[in-house]
Amino acid sequence: LHMSAPSLVDRLRGQQCPLSRHFLTALALCHTVTAEWKEVSPVYQATSPDEEALVGAARELGWVFLCRTRDFIEVS
Repeated sequence: LHMSAPSLVDRLRGQQCPLSRHFLTALALCHTVTAEWKEVSPVYQATSPDEEALVGAARELGWVFLCRTRDFIEVS
């Protein structure tokens, strides 16, 4: 999956779309996907292709799931 929508990302990161920002944050945080690092970007592994697609879509829109530990989840 690769999308390029800089104007949409700008709008989502701004104050115009708070519900959309919350939705994308939830996509980036609420899953069982793991991230394996290959070169400079994460490659996602998931038991469900749907979960992998949702986390990947959030990444393409600027909410990048980086890693998960027992105590925290890192999103950029």
